[in-house]
Amino acid sequence: ILNTFDIPRGAAREEQRDAHGNVLADHTLWSSASDLRALQFHFRTYANSRIRRVDLMAHDLDGDAILTVPMSGEEEIQMLTATP
Repeated sequence: ILNTFDIPRGAAREEQRDAHGNVLADHTLWSSASDLRALQFHFRTYANSRIRRVDLMAHDLDGDAILTVPMSGEEEIQMLTATP
């Protein structure tokens, strides 16, 4: 579900150019899904397709402070080996 409607980099291009002459392009920066019963937020980014989860019940959400969650990070590749 998280990448059903993604726009790949370079697929949506505009004829307009930015101040540096670069062609403007649009792509999906992140995709997300919310579990309203468990109060969890799942997301993945364009740069890192590993699905990450934020458990909202693990945080104080009384509204006194703004909480931030880092979305950056390197793509993690899990090496698999074949078994005979």
